[in-house]
Amino acid sequence: MIKEVRDHWYWRPNWRPGRSFYTWHILFPNDPVVTDLHAAYQGLVDSLPGISPVPLQWLHLTLQGIGFTDKVPETDLGLIIEAAQRRLEHFRPFEIQLGPAVVDEESLQLPVAPVDRLRRLRAQLRAAVTDVWGRDSVPELPELHPHVSLGYWNRPAPAEPLHQRVKALTGGTATTEVTHITLITLTRDNTHYKWTPYTALPLGEPPPHTLPPPPPPHQPKPPAPKPNPGARGRQPPTRGTPGRSDPSSDNTDVPHRPVRPARPPTVGHETPRSSSAAHTNHPGPPSGDNGTRTCGIGAD
Repeated sequence: MIKEVRDHWYWRPNWRPGRSFYTWHILFPNDPVVTDLHAAYQGLVDSLPGISPVPLQWLHLTLQGIGFTDKVPETDLGLIIEAAQRRLEHFRPFEIQLGPAVVDEESLQLPVAPVDRLRRLRAQLRAAVTDVWGRDSVPELPELHPHVSLGYWNRPAPAEPLHQRVKALTGGTATTEVTHITLITLTRDNTHYKWTPYTALPLGEPPPHTLPPPPPPHQPKPPAPKPNPGARGRQPPTRGTPGRSDPSSDNTDVPHRPVRPARPPTVGHETPRSSSAAHTNHPGPPSGDNGTRTCGIGAD
């Protein structure tokens, strides 16, 4: 049993006014069981000297810190959250018992059981940090002694009178269920803990499905070949008319004329403009053209 209580509100290393910290807590928003238990202890808290009471909305059970918000990159924080989510998939919700109140060196607190279950929960959160930052990133800490503080001592005082008062005015115990843990940004200014919730993770639920990767940048669809009624595919140049391609060629401006096979062209005979496909026997679009065709008019 402790002999003296001490001021809780001295500045810990690296803390300063206005600085905030990422940490995992169990919170009790709108929990009727915890609300009733807090009310049952109000008479005791109000009767104790040298204490800073914790309002109902700021009740919490500390689990595991991550780091100061000005030092933890958002990308790393997201990875730690994802790692914690994976590790908690098979960690089912469980009941806890709070109370009765005891005098600790720095607070009037409600011990919380089962201790082993809460320590295993904390171990998963610590492991999530090492998943991202490595095994040496989380310093060894004292074993977790889970509790919910009803108030913090704000000056040194003998502990014995406080023990006697707590024993005489106990507020009992309560049982509730833990279904979520919450990552918060915590401040401790003006002898008061306050926070903003960052995210909450359910216990015993699989992580949400990973979103599919974004589609590749839009590629324009190649234009379809011009319709050519009555023609099927490319036809070789008509015999006896060098350079003359079929009506499906790109030289659609060349009129079709009847062929005179018995009469070869003579000097001065007008030779129509021809497509490059007719002269080069090019089987189709060159590799990498994505199916597009290049007009050969004037290319020869």
